[in-house]
Amino acid sequence: MILILAGVVFLALIFLWQVILKPKPIYVPATSSPLISKMSKKIEINLDIFKNSAFQALESFEEIAFPKEKIGRENPFTPY
Repeated sequence: MILILAGVVFLALIFLWQVILKPKPIYVPATSSPLISKMSKKIEINLDIFKNSAFQALESFEEIAFPKEKIGRENPFTPY
């Protein structure tokens, strides 16, 4: 009697583990979704901005020269 009860409990635990507790794989369809079809369209970049007079009037920054000497203290936590 105890052996049958133990078998039933064992089978119930296996059922719970296989059916309920085991994570289900996520199904991804092989067909393209609307999001992918929107993304796969040809992208055209308008380069007319480079011909704009406001863009051509922009100037680049001068190069910033950093000091060559050592800055800071050997141990910044020591009191002055």
